[in-house]
Amino acid sequence: MKKFVVSVLALFVLFSGTAFATDEVPKDLSVVVNGVEIASQSPHFIRDGKTYVSVEAFTELFGHIGYDSESGEVNGYKLGDTIVRDGIVFAWVKELAKAVQAQSVQWDEQNREVYILALPPEIVPLHEESVPGMGIHYANPQDMAAGGPVYCVFEGKLYCVEYILPTSLVDSKASTVLEAMKGYPSPAVVETAVDYNGNPGLEFEHYTFHLYFYSADDRSHITGAPH
Repeated sequence: MKKFVVSVLALFVLFSGTAFATDEVPKDLSVVVNGVEIASQSPHFIRDGKTYVSVEAFTELFGHIGYDSESGEVNGYKLGDTIVRDGIVFAWVKELAKAVQAQSVQWDEQNREVYILALPPEIVPLHEESVPGMGIHYANPQDMAAGGPVYCVFEGKLYCVEYILPTSLVDSKASTVLEAMKGYPSPAVVETAVDYNGNPGLEFEHYTFHLYFYSADDRSHITGAPH
């Protein structure tokens, strides 16, 4: 009889896959992409040490990426770790990060936050040492002729976006469209700043327009070599 019960339980686990799965739903847990929180009607949860979020809520943050529910693909990437819970498809955050070619995923224990840095995959660092108040600048070299955008990143978090515009372009009074986040999640701008010839490495006169997502006080801990 004992062997029969054990066999029945084993078959149940085999076919259900979740017989003894326990989910932790911390009320203070947040998951953000570039500082923008993923909002879902059904809360994020943790199973076996992995954080899962709604696939639909995640993809809604992006202006150019969708979820194909039939194929289980996001941005052409087949999600490999998903769970259906209350009729909603959830995925492990690291799988979603792979789908959008995110630069990093990190856990902030102090703020109980999973932070996903997801910017255009073709960007590269423009220098090695951090710039005070901004961090490391990243950009697609092909975009630089049009002024950017340039992304300011420090310890895996997005702090600002900036544009480097030649004074000749500004003086021309021509209408110019500047593409900022290219469809990737963008937090609210809290401060702006304009510098004249603020990048000594450039050989042409220019203005630098900064769009900061953190206040000067919140960026004061970013140290490094002067810009």
